[in-house]
Amino acid sequence: MGRPLGSGRRTVEQTYSIEIRMLKREGYFATPKQGNWVWRWNGEIIGTARIEWDGTRLMVRNQVIGLWKTGCRFGGQRLWFRCSCGRHVAALYSPNGGPWACRHCYQLTYAMRQAIPRDRHLLRAQRIRDRLGGRRNMMEDFPERPKGMHRRRYNRMREIHDRAAEQAFGMIESWIDRVHERLS
Repeated sequence: MGRPLGSGRRTVEQTYSIEIRMLKREGYFATPKQGNWVWRWNGEIIGTARIEWDGTRLMVRNQVIGLWKTGCRFGGQRLWFRCSCGRHVAALYSPNGGPWACRHCYQLTYAMRQAIPRDRHLLRAQRIRDRLGGRRNMMEDFPERPKGMHRRRYNRMREIHDRAAEQAFGMIESWIDRVHERLS
């Protein structure tokens, strides 16, 4: 039997996060830059944070974030956040507006690990909808292919989505049948 909604440990998905590759994609490590990072849920702004990169140090919400570089196999370097616990991580989290730290420091888990099997399939399908820029509502049409995404990748994601949704709905249907049998 699964856990009721809202019980268990706090998850990564319930927490504000920053990822090093997203900051790099936005141009933070190329030249000094200041800006605001915005978190959205279903199109609504749920949080913001001031981010500053002066060329040598990264500040997020007035907290200095340590950085670490490692060499890549065929040249170049990869950036990592350095957590206060000493770990080199690609993402930092801030539950309830606290200081930024890795998921191990806050003992965060993933929603998939806490979900019962029928919900895992549903979460997988919803995550694909999110990635494609759509809404998580399974009753809405599947999102259109984003500009720049290869058709093969889009079709593969659609197949995975459809398989996961079919499994989730099949498991939900059998669960409803079992409940109906108990009540009769």
